[in-house]
Parts: sequence; structure tokens; C-alpha cells
Amino acid sequence: MNLTTAILSVLIADEGRIAGRTLLQKKVYFLGVLSRDDPGFAPHLYGPYMPTVSATLDALVGAGILREQDVLVAEGPLGEIVRRDYGWASSDIERSVSDDLRSKEPDARRYDQLLRAINDHEVASSVRLLSAAAKVHFVLSQSGTLMRRDIQANARQLGWELTPDEIESVLGYLKHLKLVKVSSPRA
Repeated sequence: MNLTTAILSVLIADEGRIAGRTLLQKKVYFLGVLSRDDPGFAPHLYGPYMPTVSATLDALVGAGILREQDVLVAEGPLGEIVRRDYGWASSDIERSVSDDLRSKEPDARRYDQLLRAINDHEVASSVRLLSAAAKVHFVLSQSGTLMRRDIQANARQLGWELTPDEIESVLGYLKHLKLVKVSSPRA
């Protein structure tokens, strides 16, 4: 998987703005799964994660292609919670990159189709739900079980807490992506 093309394709599909690194990581995760070109995601705090995705994102910011903006999400007793959002550095760069990707990168056209499927569900707009979907998918890909208690137990071993409601709510998304074949797990 060409991570630069994947990240730029996610940005194009999300109309030039991505709300945080976690959302970007999960969309690239599902892009890798659907394209059958998984670049090697591993368990991390908020679900499957790959440091190279973050490094590539930082390189795109450093090259002046993307801009990074800190957004205050909440203030709490331990300080501020900030999310890093990403967008194009300029509209000229956006046009140039979009045109170049579509004309020169064969993966970009395939990624566009896959990202339409990824984004064509309400789960894709929620970082919490998309993270839960990635966690459930990762557990299923490792264990193959659809038993809710097994999904929860396997997720817990990876440091992830998933509620039965979260599992149930994201299975519809995984079914939408044709990543599971049943409508809901058994208890």
C-alpha cells in the first residue's frame, strides 16, 4: 500500500479535511483491509495503529502539502484535550494533488471507490465508532469468532474495552463493508 496515496485519497474523500489522527488511522486501516493490501497495523490504545501512517502524515505536513491545526476538544482537571486536524496547505495544492493522483496513481482510483464504501455509513463520521469497528474487525481477523463475549475477551487482552452495544452497533458497518457475513453475534 502506498501510504502517501492512501492518506491523500482519504483527505480527498473527506472533502479536504480530516478530524484527527485517530480517524485518519482507522480510515487507512479499513482502506488496507478492503484493498487487501494491509500495511501492517498492530494493536494500540485506540485500535489498530501503524506508526508509518503518522510518519507519512508528518512528512506531508513538513513538505507543505498538508497543514496541521490543533483543535481544543475539551478542558478537564488534567488540562486540555486537543485533537490534530489536517487539511490542504492551499487550494492550489489541493487541485494539483487531486489531479496528479487521479491521472498518475492507479491505486488512487481504486482507493476512491473503497473510500466511498468506507464513508457511506454513519459509523465513518464518528471517531469513537470507527475505532470500535476497527477494534472489532481486528479481533475478528485474529480469532474468527463472532461470539460477543469472545470478542470482548479478546479485545480486553489487547487493552481495549468494548461494550456489547458498541459491538452490536459496529457489526452493521462491518457487514456494510462486506467484512462479516452475519447480522449480529451470539451472546
